[in-house]
Amino acid sequence: MNNKRWAVWGWAGVILLAVLLRVAVIWISGSRIPAFDDECKIALQAKQIARGEFSLLILASPYLFPLDAYLMAPVIQLLPRNAFGARAMAFGFGALAALFSLLLLRRWGRWSEVWPGVMLVLFPSAYLLTLQSGVALPGYPTLMLLSILVIWLAQRQADGARRPGWLAFWGGLAGGLACSDTLLAVPVLLLGGAMMALRRSWRDSLVCLAAYGFGGWLGFLPHLAAKFAHKDAFAAVSQSVSLMSALKRLVQPALTYTLPSAFGFACPVFPDTIERISLLAGREVFVGALWLAIMLAATVAAVWEFVARWRKDKWLSISAGVFFVGISWMCMALYLVSNRSHFHTYRYFIPLVWSFPFIMAWLYQKSGRPGRILLGVVTAAWLAANVGASVELLQKWASPGFSEHLKGYDLQPVIHYLDQRGINRCHGTYADAYRITYETDERIICSQPYNERFPGWLVPFK
Repeated sequence: MNNKRWAVWGWAGVILLAVLLRVAVIWISGSRIPAFDDECKIALQAKQIARGEFSLLILASPYLFPLDAYLMAPVIQLLPRNAFGARAMAFGFGALAALFSLLLLRRWGRWSEVWPGVMLVLFPSAYLLTLQSGVALPGYPTLMLLSILVIWLAQRQADGARRPGWLAFWGGLAGGLACSDTLLAVPVLLLGGAMMALRRSWRDSLVCLAAYGFGGWLGFLPHLAAKFAHKDAFAAVSQSVSLMSALKRLVQPALTYTLPSAFGFACPVFPDTIERISLLAGREVFVGALWLAIMLAATVAAVWEFVARWRKDKWLSISAGVFFVGISWMCMALYLVSNRSHFHTYRYFIPLVWSFPFIMAWLYQKSGRPGRILLGVVTAAWLAANVGASVELLQKWASPGFSEHLKGYDLQPVIHYLDQRGINRCHGTYADAYRITYETDERIICSQPYNERFPGWLVPFK
């Protein structure tokens, strides 16, 4: 009993530290770094939606359904017009994603049996932590929240919850919405469907498949409607490269540069910047090699479990471990074949990095004593790197002049100048236009003279 009490207090202390880390991220981010252009676009679009002006695409962009803006619309008038207001919803989504991750791991067993996953969820990659708590990058906070909802619902169904058809419907809806938000969620939608549809009888399987398919179709409708309404929508993100070109990317840049950066071992100082904080001084290839070794071991374990369950039950089924292993490989494949993948597009690895704690927990639970010791050592080292990179990143953010280094200049002198002269309509660059409109709460409307990022595409507020 005494040991149990100490364990409870120990976990409570660890959770408190994780909460304080997230609070530090949102506080330093909000007080030191102004809301940048994409964050301001989401908040401005939330205002439009609240006024009844609906849209199928993010402002000035030929792809991404603005799910963040729709979710923000009911509370947009309550939020301040500063960085905290622009990032409040993303912080909330990140907190919910972490909570559901812990609930999922608890369904797998006691936390002492899955502690590598618990610790890596509480103290994630510095890059993932940035997107969960410090920056409202459009589409990605909701991607992580909806993805964990899909697998949490699938696990509840697998554990024998009542009304599996309804769980399948809600899982499909979450997966479809995530895909409308960003096509990076396609692996989540497909594997979630496989996990929820493969029931223990043909009747249950058909019911759950139909329910999941209908929910997924409803969630994916915004994407389909956008392609119908705008013929060039999503064309920029649908192009692929040849198989040989994709294979050449696996080592360089995927395993040697981009993936270690997404894991935080060479964390970008801000999402998708080229400047990074490197913990390994150019030896990040070892991170890629270690991840590859862990994934090969996890793949062997997943195939072994899949075959064993098939032979035992005389029926196909997919466990949560297979789900996360499959997502990781599919995410890597999407990065390799996409024409928009570059060495600094770390965000394309978000589903892979998000899956890693669950794979470690699943492997730990399946391993014997030697395997658990090895995985425990790897987890401890990975955890130390995550915390160290997060602290170093926060120090960088808090340093004088950092926001100016990101070209996040203080625009109040500009706004004051325009107000003094009664100017309420003006043109500006992409980096400044949406910030001026957002920070003045549309008192001053600033627009790009043309679409800098997507020439020929519509420009709002013009």
